[in-house]
Order: sequence, then C-alpha cells, then structure tokens
Amino acid sequence: MAEKKRKKRDKDGNYLFGVVGGSCSGKTTFVQRIYEKLGEENCSLFSQDNFYKENFVKEKFEFPESIDNDKMRFALYELKMGLMVELPVFDVSSRALMPFMEDLESKKILILEGSFILHWEEIRGALDESVFLDFPSDERLRRRIERDTKERGFGEEQIREEFKSSAEKMYTELILPSKEHATHAIDNQESLDKLVDELIQKFKDIAAS
Repeated sequence: MAEKKRKKRDKDGNYLFGVVGGSCSGKTTFVQRIYEKLGEENCSLFSQDNFYKENFVKEKFEFPESIDNDKMRFALYELKMGLMVELPVFDVSSRALMPFMEDLESKKILILEGSFILHWEEIRGALDESVFLDFPSDERLRRRIERDTKERGFGEEQIREEFKSSAEKMYTELILPSKEHATHAIDNQESLDKLVDELIQKFKDIAAS
C-alpha cells in the first residue's frame, strides 16, 4: 500500500459534517448540492456505505451490524488530520463490495452521509456539525419505489417489503431516536434550502481560512 499523504492543516483539523436520515430522505441530493458549490478542491464526500463488513449478510444490509463502525472511526480520525484514506466501494444494486478500493483525499470540508452515523456515539463524537433529514415515511417510500424501479431494476413488491421489514424497522428503532443528537433537524423543503445556502457560505469561509 502506498504511503499515506499528509496535507497541510490547521491545528483543529478538517471540518467534518454529517448528513443523516432514513432511506430516501434526500441525503445524497443534499450532499451533492453543497459539493457542486464548493468544488472538489475544497470538499470530500464519502458514505456509511464505504464501511460495509466483508462478510455482511445481504438480507441485513440496512442493519447497523453490517457496517464496520470501528473502521469508520479510524478513517474519520485520519481524514480530519489530513491523511488520504483507502476505502472499499459498495455497489447498492448488487448489494456487494466491489473487488477494488478507492482513494479519498482529505479536504478542508469532509461530508459523511449515512443512516446510523448519529446512532453510534464514537462516530457522532467525531462530527463537528450534522443535519437530520426528517421526512415522512410515505414520501420516502414513494421516492424509493421510483428510484429502485428505474435505477436498480427491483420490483415494487420487493421494494415495499424491504422498506417495511428493514428500512423502516431500523428507522423507527434506531435512526429516528438519533435525531436528538443532530445540530439541525429539517422536515420541509424551505428549511432545507435555507440551510444549504447557509452551509455553503460557512464552508466556503472555512475552506478559505
């Protein structure tokens, strides 16, 4: 493995922002809006999906025990300290780890998205700030059906069953209770748009400092 590259940083390390919510709550869209304004020179994006265990059970891919949160914690430390990390790649359509890794460069703004990152105390303790996207179950199910039928080729019956038995089960039991740890909780589009604008300006200032 190549030697890790250390970048210049301030004494407080890089800024780590977490984006949390249930399945199809808009996490990826939220992150992409910020990334497009900041640019890859200032911002690194990564996901809870980058930390699936090698032998995770496919039927439990939406359960926290499928994620190696210890590995995530070490990666967060290295990224905040300016190190480049090597991460596995997870293919959502096949629900399998790819046979290759990807390098993630550390930038002044680090954005991590995932359902359980506020559930784990050791992970949320590493975050400088976070947002919980709290949108209704029926809206998220509608988005999931639209996404998974068009992009992943899943049948609607399968999507509904998985949403009920896995995604919503975990949302009710573990994800929603973690909302209390979020810096921001958003449940409507107007508030979301306003927060995105505020964060973009804040992150630009941090990146320029």
